[in-house]
Amino acid sequence: MKENTVFVDVGAFLGGYAIRAAKKGAKVLAFEPSKSNYQLLERNIQINDLGNKITAFKIAVGSAREKRPLYSDGLFYATLSLVSNTMVEEYVDVYPLDEMIASELNIDLLKINAEGAEIEVLKGADKVLKRTKYVMVEVQPENKKEVYSLMKQYGFKVLDINMRGKILNILFHRAKNQ
Repeated sequence: MKENTVFVDVGAFLGGYAIRAAKKGAKVLAFEPSKSNYQLLERNIQINDLGNKITAFKIAVGSAREKRPLYSDGLFYATLSLVSNTMVEEYVDVYPLDEMIASELNIDLLKINAEGAEIEVLKGADKVLKRTKYVMVEVQPENKKEVYSLMKQYGFKVLDINMRGKILNILFHRAKNQ
């Protein structure tokens, strides 16, 4: 990330990636559905005086516009997800990325950390993916094959894979012939 690049952060959490990208000069669109995490994200943006670089949205990103439960495992506040878990934390608005990102905006890096809902995020980003250079996705083991398949359909190839336990962090890049 550098001056005048565009970074889209799906599952921004408290803003660690968003803040670092904005400090390097990137324009950042950050999406965080959890009310408490969103408040901390907003506070971090304010503390770092990055309100002119980061636009934050308190919504979940998915494949369709709807209202859905945001689930918690009751153990850790970073693992909230649209995927059914132990208990409902709150209800959130869900929007596809294609409805949230202006059609003329080209994206340098799209980061997706949706705690198991990564396929839904990708399915709601048809137009966005066609204008994106790199995609970094945290992939749950059960979603690996479908994520690979979807990314291949959009002309992406694997650039790097990092394993954290059973979770894969995969960096895709747009193939040169696309």
